[in-house]
Amino acid sequence: MADLAAGAVGTLLGAIREETKLLGGVRGDLQFIKDEMESMKSFLHHLNKKKRRGREHDEPVRAWMNQVRELANDCSDCIDLYRTRDGLWRRHGWWIPSFVLEMVAQHRAANRLQELKARARDVGERRARYGVEVPNKKKNGVGSLLLDDGDDEEDEYGYFHRDDAPAVITEEEEPRGRRRPREFLEARPLEDYLSEKLVEWWTEKINGGDKNNGIGMPSIAIVAPPKDTEAVTTAFDVVASLATRFEAMVCVNIPAMHPSHRRLQQPLDILLYMLLKLQEFQYVRVYSSSEVSNKEQEQDSIRQGYYIKKKQELVDEMTKTVIEMKVNTGVAKIKSRIKDIESMEELGLDMEGQSHSTQLLRLLLVALRLSPIYDWWGRILNRGEIRDKARSVSSISDDKEIIDKVARELGDEFGGYALCLHHTQCERILREVFFLSASSNTSRPSGGEEGNKIPDLDMATLGAQLTEKMDEMATKIEEQLEIKWTVDMIEEFLRTKRTLIILLDDQNYVCRWEETRDALSLLRCATDSAMMVITTKSIQEAKDFCHPPHKPIVYSLVDLYQYHDIVLKLITRHRQQHGNDEGDKYNPRIFHDILEKCHPHEFCMKMFAHALYANPNRRNEELRMLHGALVSSQKTLLDRNAEKMFMFSYNDLPKEYKSCLLYLAIFPQGQSIRRSTLVGRWITEGLLDYQDWANAVCQAERCFDGLIDRWLVLPVDIGAAGRVKSCMVSSQVHKFITKIAKEEHIMETHLPHHLARHFSIFSDLRLRGSNSIEDFLQQLSRSSRLLLFKMLDLEDCQCFKKNRRYLKDICNNILLLKYLSLRGTNVTRLPKEINNLHDLEILDIRETRVQVNATSNILLRQLKRLLAGCVDTSPRNYETHTTSVRIPYRIDKMTNMEVLSNVRVSKAVGQELKNIAKLHQLRRLCIVINDKEDHLKCLVQAISELHECLRSLSITLHPEDEGATSSKEPIDTRYFQSPMLLESLGINGVTKRVQLLPLLVPKGSKELAKVTLGCTSLDQDSLSIITAELPKLLSVRLRHKGYTQDRFTFRKNEFQTLNYFLVEGQNMTEITFEEGAAPELEKIGLSFTNISNLFGVERLPKLKEVELNGNKFLLSLFDSAHQIVKVTLRGTLLKEGDLHILAKKTNLRCLVLLDKCFKESRLNFKKDDFTKLNLLIINCSIISSIDFSPGSAPWLRKIVWSFAKIDSLGIKNLRSLKELELNGEFIPNGVKDTIRDHKTMIDFKHNKPQNQDHERGHETEKGEDIERFPLFCWKSRG
Repeated sequence: MADLAAGAVGTLLGAIREETKLLGGVRGDLQFIKDEMESMKSFLHHLNKKKRRGREHDEPVRAWMNQVRELANDCSDCIDLYRTRDGLWRRHGWWIPSFVLEMVAQHRAANRLQELKARARDVGERRARYGVEVPNKKKNGVGSLLLDDGDDEEDEYGYFHRDDAPAVITEEEEPRGRRRPREFLEARPLEDYLSEKLVEWWTEKINGGDKNNGIGMPSIAIVAPPKDTEAVTTAFDVVASLATRFEAMVCVNIPAMHPSHRRLQQPLDILLYMLLKLQEFQYVRVYSSSEVSNKEQEQDSIRQGYYIKKKQELVDEMTKTVIEMKVNTGVAKIKSRIKDIESMEELGLDMEGQSHSTQLLRLLLVALRLSPIYDWWGRILNRGEIRDKARSVSSISDDKEIIDKVARELGDEFGGYALCLHHTQCERILREVFFLSASSNTSRPSGGEEGNKIPDLDMATLGAQLTEKMDEMATKIEEQLEIKWTVDMIEEFLRTKRTLIILLDDQNYVCRWEETRDALSLLRCATDSAMMVITTKSIQEAKDFCHPPHKPIVYSLVDLYQYHDIVLKLITRHRQQHGNDEGDKYNPRIFHDILEKCHPHEFCMKMFAHALYANPNRRNEELRMLHGALVSSQKTLLDRNAEKMFMFSYNDLPKEYKSCLLYLAIFPQGQSIRRSTLVGRWITEGLLDYQDWANAVCQAERCFDGLIDRWLVLPVDIGAAGRVKSCMVSSQVHKFITKIAKEEHIMETHLPHHLARHFSIFSDLRLRGSNSIEDFLQQLSRSSRLLLFKMLDLEDCQCFKKNRRYLKDICNNILLLKYLSLRGTNVTRLPKEINNLHDLEILDIRETRVQVNATSNILLRQLKRLLAGCVDTSPRNYETHTTSVRIPYRIDKMTNMEVLSNVRVSKAVGQELKNIAKLHQLRRLCIVINDKEDHLKCLVQAISELHECLRSLSITLHPEDEGATSSKEPIDTRYFQSPMLLESLGINGVTKRVQLLPLLVPKGSKELAKVTLGCTSLDQDSLSIITAELPKLLSVRLRHKGYTQDRFTFRKNEFQTLNYFLVEGQNMTEITFEEGAAPELEKIGLSFTNISNLFGVERLPKLKEVELNGNKFLLSLFDSAHQIVKVTLRGTLLKEGDLHILAKKTNLRCLVLLDKCFKESRLNFKKDDFTKLNLLIINCSIISSIDFSPGSAPWLRKIVWSFAKIDSLGIKNLRSLKELELNGEFIPNGVKDTIRDHKTMIDFKHNKPQNQDHERGHETEKGEDIERFPLFCWKSRG
């Protein structure tokens, strides 16, 4: 409320400065009110800055601020009324009694000002009487630490507020005309991000430096929610999509392959299943991404029987090979040597101080080393060597060393040509036999171990115990030989193919993964292959699957990971560019903690990321307080977190931006709001405290971008140059700002919501819910208070055709209007009374049928924007027609004019153009002239005169009348000065008198970003020479006959910055993109063209979007453009089979089907179609049924369907669908049942068409007597 009160006071101070001379007789009273208001404004600003954010002011403070606002408004009204009535007398020609009437008006104004002076004095005294004071600073605790600078303040949630907070990223960081990098903040589809992280892991581990370090097969785990089969299947689809990076891909689905009643023997069973799948791959190229759900699970018992049979065949072959190794024979020989050692006296083997296990290992090492001293029949050749072997073993003191040496001897003993144990296998055997069985507390001995020590035993006892261990060791050796045989078979396959192995364990089959990991480490050639394990275990347990050690990827937290990466990247980028100016220690962990509390609420995470993007200068203390204010992620408390995160971003806004944001609450939720409309209305309402119009416009533009950057409003339409042209407010933000706006009295107008957007928020107008705009217009002549209206927006109101007096009543009764929009109405003429609106600054008559000459006699000295014209883009002749109105004859008197849109010059003379040359504040000019010498001369001269201010220029040339005899000589342009700041240029038409394009766009123009050409008849060379080297060119549109040749080539190194290319018309048939041309091109639009060849489109690395209109054969031109992400179709009249070109594009994420794009009423998505589609938007009236077959659009998350009629909606097979928005009148019960019965929780919205404001409402306010109360009334201000 303090912001609104301060705004009202600021408006009053500006009016006083302007009218002091006019009200000379009451100058003293004005000076007192001025001084009092300045003091109050300063106090309001201080009070607002010291308010605890998140809390409202105390009731006495709120009451006092409301009184200040009311007083300021009344003072402004008094001055406006005097000024208006004086102007009325003089305009109506009452010159004789004007002096007397002026004296009477001054007397009345003086009396009224004296009353207001007394009120001002009383309001000032009331502040002291009721103790309205600035809150004191906190003296201790955390508060004193946070408020030392005197400018930052925290609210009850611990949020900081800075009145000097930056509005948006500075222009130095984002050059004018460039696309703002908001896409950096957009979360990508889950499968894209997950795929990227997996590729990143694989590249890092395999190609980054671990490739030849003996890590074996690298593996990573993807953790899916328990009992969530859809999540498991989705994770599998993502992992399987990486198969293109490998030469082979197999899926080992343990639950599908292994009988549930049998115990899984690890690691042998897992290795055998892997081998089976690898062998199967050699004969049949498995797998579609839906194998898990469709093949293995549907035919569980059949496939399990198949695998049991195949597995047994492998086991038989493996057993045969192991038997041939004669392990028992080898163990028997070792036992025999042990007996020989027992029989020897004074062996010399030192066992003193060693553990029992170590003593046995020493004895075993002696026995293994005796092999060379036996003959063929097993007789000892030299007993003296036994003592030598024993002494050499006695010198080994380290347990790790003894294990290593025994393992090497054991490998040599049981190694063969066909099969050989690996050293690590031998070590594992020894640990399991001699240590795990001896002590449950020790699995890996270390040097100097003191545990498990026993007194020295005689050699006979040790020999007997070791002999018993040999039977156990024989079993272990055979097990490891089986594993080694299986690993060798797997390695034989992996040696020839880089393979991706997917292991599915969604029923917790796999345990003791360490054994399997050790077995996989035996694969010597597997570093180019990879294993990805999809499991439902906990995160901690899933870590065991990751090798080398790595944090597992949790499927349910992928969005959290993604936003954390976004936040870290933007913070790091900011600190690299600007450094840590605050000197605060950087702690990136706090960002993860905040996002973790926000999860799974994407609104909170996205709002946080955008808040940091808009203002990265956040201190750790501030972030810690935000973290403490957020609650843990419980579904019942998500709305609370959303409100806190909204307030975190809202409180960081400059005070003017807050008022501008709250202003949006008067618009219906979900309504698209044009940027230009908001900028004009914000300024008119006085929400931006700038007296200078140009600075106010600049600040309003920055405010709009600031709200977009913070995601407080959402972009709807983005122009070719990256400029957001319209926006909307999301449902959550609309709820929050509506609540605050009511508390701040911005929505205190007592207007029905469908009417509120038409009037000023300070109008104090009251209407009933049953009223319409026409009811309001009918009563205009009966109320004098309408005189104070500043803004009236009648867009799309269709009530002027039969009642032309309505517009005349507006001009006669609402004399202080600054903003009048008649856009889209059925107005056909402007009354001469329009000149009564002396304060009018914006007049919008676009998309109306106003006659051409209706504006000829307009004289509005304060007018800054005259917006006219209606664009007709009908495809009858493939041309674009724009209606226009006449330039006012006295346009030179309107020196404040900034925008002249769609105005034309009279046929007779070009005097209007000479007058336009005097408008040195003109920034945008859209003009229609005739191809006449005097017109062209005057236009060239006017543009040259305005070369320092024009930023946007559009010229339409009408051909000269037949039979005209004017000269065809060239126009003299020797002294012409090209517009220095021109950003947008449009030329429609051609003349032989002057070459407009090279004249207006000199080579290397620094600011030009957008070029639109129609009927200019340019060829390849003339177009390329001018536009190919513009350093900031983002958009080129070639409309009908803008280019005359049938072929156009984007040559190498040309159009290096181009983002958008549009072609309209039938003359062009071929487009070629050479290598290196247009590397930044993101969007191509083809509309009603005859283009039959499009070469090199696959060479455009950044091409994302294609828009086609009017020809279904255009689709075939993009067969090779697999990089396309979004396709928009309009007027293509496709049949069901025509979508196959798009259906197989692997990167297509968004499909937009607009009017007349489809020829049939039923839209059917077939199996394996649109495998990556995320968003489907349909606004085609002929489509009434949509059906998705099983396996189609598996990643589709959101559908927006605007329908005229809906018969059916088959979405039961869409496992990923999260949002469904239906826009239309009636939804059949069958469709509602389908939505309700969907297996996932869908966020469903049904938006019915809103009643037009010109129609009478159907709701009557409760307790309101229509006959007793007037149609509308005014709130009392006293």
